[in-house]
Amino acid sequence: MPHTPKINGLVLSERIRERVSNLKLDFEKRKVSVTISGGLASFPENAQNATDLTECADSALYFAKGAGKNQIALFSSHDRRRFQRIDLDREIQVREFDITDCKVNNTKTKDISIGGILFKNSYPLDLGTTIQLKLNLNEGRPIDIIGTVARVEAFGPEDYDIGVMSAFIEIEKEVKNEVSAYLIKHLQLENNNKPKS
Repeated sequence: MPHTPKINGLVLSERIRERVSNLKLDFEKRKVSVTISGGLASFPENAQNATDLTECADSALYFAKGAGKNQIALFSSHDRRRFQRIDLDREIQVREFDITDCKVNNTKTKDISIGGILFKNSYPLDLGTTIQLKLNLNEGRPIDIIGTVARVEAFGPEDYDIGVMSAFIEIEKEVKNEVSAYLIKHLQLENNNKPKS
């Protein structure tokens, strides 16, 4: 997509991905569904030549597949995270699942991506813990997300960042669409607010 900013490429890629996932193809007298994953990289931001650009896009593609498939991932060499993150300051309810107990905690989010959510917590959680998150993204009904604790970072005695990995493709389609729409809307806003050079 020549002369196309990364955010516009993401919007177009998401449209293509969604149309493909809605297709029903005839194969041997059966209706078959197909999904695609994609990786997006930009010239000259991510690479200076076609070979390197293809490798960056390929790397982003593997991240998209690793996060649950049927999605588009942005390549970023400056961020160790897999996906573009959007700042998010919202109330969130965190429910830990344990064999003997079910602990519920109300806290605040820090950011969100198609691969998961980062939130503040007053105590650490064990890596690999399965948790349920209840979050209101668009002032409508709250959405429920099941995820796995993938990162715990301590900043003080009662100050922790908890990173939860959640492949949104594996959850309810309506939830995935709401998260995707939120991310695209805020990526567009960020892009529009950047100073023009």
